[in-house]
Amino acid sequence: GIEEVHKLYHDDYDWLYKADDDTYTIMENLVDFVSRYNTSDPLWFGQPFRTPWKNNKQYYFTGGAGYLHNHKKVFSKEAVNRLIKSFENRRKDCDVSKQEGPDDVYFAVCLQGSGVVPGDARDVLGEPRFFHFSPETMMNPNK
Repeated sequence: GIEEVHKLYHDDYDWLYKADDDTYTIMENLVDFVSRYNTSDPLWFGQPFRTPWKNNKQYYFTGGAGYLHNHKKVFSKEAVNRLIKSFENRRKDCDVSKQEGPDDVYFAVCLQGSGVVPGDARDVLGEPRFFHFSPETMMNPNK
């Protein structure tokens, strides 16, 4: 999907937002948030989680919240360029044909191996902008 978007629309976007069909986004807020960053900087945003591997302290942005690129994820143009180059060069840890596990973890490995930095998406109060869980789950975590 991302490779096709990059090929067809590379000159038509500054940021790529990847979200699932059950994601709710207030686009005006998202546009305002990313307007503070340079699209030439290799950044991506989302809700950080640690990778599931015991000896790996790497973070990834969970798909449930969306990323800029997150289940909602947001990628700068430079982040997408680097990700595509990783795919094209078949870098060992980014070989799409050998992908195992969730795509959000896979993207994190490829992006961070390409020098793409996970950005801090918290607001001025230090609160998150991306949420993996539904409002009901966050209000009633024991259900």
